[in-house]
Amino acid sequence: MAKKKIKSQQKIIIASILVLFFLAGIGLSVWYKKQSASTQSGQGSAGKVLRKTASLVLTTKDKKVARDESFTVKLVLDSGNQGVEAADFIVSFDPQFLQVRTLTPGNYFKTYPIKKTEGNTVKISGVAYFDGQSIIVPKGKGEVAEITFTAVSTIASTSITIDREKTVVASDGQNILNLSRITDLKIMVK
Repeated sequence: MAKKKIKSQQKIIIASILVLFFLAGIGLSVWYKKQSASTQSGQGSAGKVLRKTASLVLTTKDKKVARDESFTVKLVLDSGNQGVEAADFIVSFDPQFLQVRTLTPGNYFKTYPIKKTEGNTVKISGVAYFDGQSIIVPKGKGEVAEITFTAVSTIASTSITIDREKTVVASDGQNILNLSRITDLKIMVK
C-alpha cells in the first residue's frame, strides 16, 4: 500500500479545522455556562458550583543561568478529581532577557490545537479528545508543556509568569483554576 503525503495546503486546512473545533468547543462551553447560570442561579450543569481547586506550577531545575545558556521550564497542571474539558494557558516573559527556543506539548492532553509564541507570551491550549468510542476528559496531575528558553541578556532577576486573567482551566463550563495556587518563576541570568 503506497503512503500518501499530506501537502502543505492540506496541513493548513487540517490545522484550521482543529482550531475551529477548539474555538467552537470553548464557545459552547461559555454559552452553556451562561445558560446554566441564568436558569440555575450561577450553578453548573449538575446543579452546583465547582470548587476552584486546580493548581498550575512553572518549574525548572535551573533558576540561575548564564547568558546564552538554555534551560527548560515545565508547566504542570493538577486538577485533582475534576476533569478538564478544555484549557488555555498564557505564559509571559520579558523578551529583552529571555527568548523561547522550543515549545513542546506535554502528556496531560492528547490534543493541543494552539501552540505558539508571540512577542512576550507563550500560548498553549489543550482539549479533551475522542478516542473513537468516547470523549476522554483528562484529570489529575500532568505536564501541559515544556518551554525551553535561552537567556539573551544579563539581569539580576527576571520573571516567567502565568497570566491570571487569560489562563482558563474549564470543567463543566466553569473555570476551576485557583489563582492562589499558581506558582511563577524568577530566573537569574549571570
